[in-house]
Amino acid sequence: MDELPDSPWPVLAMGRAGYGAAIPQEEMAELIRRAQALARNPTEAEALLSGGVPLKDSVAELANPEFSDNPAPYYALGTPSNRTYGGVLMGGNRATVDDSPSDKNQFNPWLQQMLASDRDLASTHTALADYYQTTGNLEKAVSEFQDALRLEPDNAELHGTFAVFYGAQGDYDEEIAELREAVRIVPYGLEERAELAQVLVQQGHADEAIREWRELIDLSPGDERACEALGELYIQRKDWKSAVAEYKRLLEVRPDSSDIENELAWTYATSPDPEYRKPAEALAIARRAVQTSEESDANFIDTLAEALLINGRAEEALETEKQAAELAPTDANIQSRLERFRQAAEEAKSVRQ
Repeated sequence: MDELPDSPWPVLAMGRAGYGAAIPQEEMAELIRRAQALARNPTEAEALLSGGVPLKDSVAELANPEFSDNPAPYYALGTPSNRTYGGVLMGGNRATVDDSPSDKNQFNPWLQQMLASDRDLASTHTALADYYQTTGNLEKAVSEFQDALRLEPDNAELHGTFAVFYGAQGDYDEEIAELREAVRIVPYGLEERAELAQVLVQQGHADEAIREWRELIDLSPGDERACEALGELYIQRKDWKSAVAEYKRLLEVRPDSSDIENELAWTYATSPDPEYRKPAEALAIARRAVQTSEESDANFIDTLAEALLINGRAEEALETEKQAAELAPTDANIQSRLERFRQAAEEAKSVRQ
């Protein structure tokens, strides 16, 4: 540090070592201030210093002559309260409301320093956007997000975070628009496409959601969440044929998927369409799902009970459903079905007598 007083790297190296040695907080704060003053990207500086970035990545960064101004490697999507940037928790850490003037149009000295350091870093504007969102100044938050995207229009993660922001405000059309942009930029991104499909479902755009899930499956044929989501959408439409075909398709790719076995068994056990109501197959598949699952699952056992019932084994079905109810005492659906199983068992017993 003495030999290279104008370089942030010795400061960062000292900071990483200091965290391991638990140096006094005042000294660490001074290192943070010094690193931020020297670095092109003060957000990334603090992330590297504090250990917010994995050590192997930090070591690689320390070998570079200067900080990268590309935020993508350190950006993580999440809810507004949990989103991170550059390893720093936005809305917490230094950029907090408590550290700021009472006027929500102002921001704290740390953010002022970031902006003064380089106005052309998308990371700076993203941090400001998150801060303004925290203070409730949504108009300024939108403005800062737009500035970040102006600087990095093809940053899919920025579009994804802007979508999270719009979703939190209940502006779902804009949320969908930003997610579409993220998918356009990264057409092979599974998480971006899954998020878009989920929001489309929530907003009642089932046809578009099905297309997105199908695109995701083309990219990743063994994706269970896409298969389950598609199956559910098809069943809602009473399209039993498509639901069964989707479950069978995935089981050819993932024959060990007990979750999909359970979905298929439930469909065979409950479908009102005689062509897809298959008691024997439902029972065999439901047993296999229960046996191959890693732990006892109330939903799997519930499906097995349903399969036993439609195969005329009402008393065995009741005992099985009791096990499901014990595992899920707060599951209203399972608890309500328990009474139906009791009635079926009593009827079966009276017929025998």
